[in-house]
Amino acid sequence: MLAASEIRIGVVIAGDSILDDVVVNHFVKAAGLNPSNISIKHVPNDTQVVMGVLFFAEYTDVDGVVVIANHAGPDWLLCMQKSLYDLQIQWNMPIEIGGGYGAAAAESVVRMVQLQYDMAGELPVERNTPLSGNRKDSVN
Repeated sequence: MLAASEIRIGVVIAGDSILDDVVVNHFVKAAGLNPSNISIKHVPNDTQVVMGVLFFAEYTDVDGVVVIANHAGPDWLLCMQKSLYDLQIQWNMPIEIGGGYGAAAAESVVRMVQLQYDMAGELPVERNTPLSGNRKDSVN
């Protein structure tokens, strides 16, 4: 099984109210992640979260993304969830919305990346693709 310390996680934080060090500490304690494998980017507000996640998918080699946002209401949350679900399928990458400092979301992403890695290892060699590799080559 892929160790949590080997998994690369991107974090999109809406706004600047949460300190990066606090998020990293929570992720390390809750999910066993390696601090050097956590990349944090801040977007100006909740409406830019989906673009922040898309940038992680397009321009980095993270294995999954955690979103920490203010949730500006139930309608906004439903719209954001739908967009993030679409990105998750398009990029074959676990994405989770987290509250507070996102520790529970980080645990969920780690478990999904591990599941993805385990299942990819069970594929016949001719269908086996790298977990992170160049995601642009695997876009639907």
